Amino acid sequence: MTACVVPLKNLTYAKQRLAGLLQPDERRRICIAMLFDVIGGLRKVPEIEDIHVLTPDPEVERSVRTRYPDVKIMPDPGTGGLNNALTNAVRTLKQEGVSRLLIIPADLPMLDPDDISSILKSTRGIAMGIAHDEAGEGTNLLFLSPPSIMDPRFGPRSFAEHVAQARRMGISCRIFSAPSLLCDVDEPRDVRVLLSHGTGTEACCNLVELRIDERMSSPASR
Repeated sequence: MTACVVPLKNLTYAKQRLAGLLQPDERRRICIAMLFDVIGGLRKVPEIEDIHVLTPDPEVERSVRTRYPDVKIMPDPGTGGLNNALTNAVRTLKQEGVSRLLIIPADLPMLDPDDISSILKSTRGIAMGIAHDEAGEGTNLLFLSPPSIMDPRFGPRSFAEHVAQARRMGISCRIFSAPSLLCDVDEPRDVRVLLSHGTGTEACCNLVELRIDERMSSPASR
């Protein structure tokens, strides 16, 4: 079975680097919109049989259950950090019969189902697959087969750490590059990219409704 886990931390602490552009309630709104874009894209990938959202946030859980009742919520106490929560999730999924696992962040609103499908088709016989962000430092997709073959190491410079860990363990690893996996929205410049190239995504539509383009063009935002 192939499953995907989409982790999203407590929205109170999400996207702090956008604090100068978005108010706390607006950041929560955009985070959920991006999550919906990611889930919507993943549901179109025929190779994925189960989608799980890993979160400690009750608002995220309520929103997902209302919009996507077929998506499963995985508990995250929110106390041990993302990697500890992912390790626990992997253990649970392995017991449920998951043999191939994707971990994809919730801030990739321009995710293309065809990119994910192509990657999954290219992972037969591969233990680990990985895709980096635009800077080449973060991990925007991690494929593991079996799911417990190595521990997730998300965080600053996680791409290099994941690749180095695989090499230390002698794990077969393939690096993927897909345009739709490059734009994770963390900073105002990422918002500009989303407004320019993410037309039609829920995240972009919400930003337009909030008139973010006007804020970004004002002298105070420069």
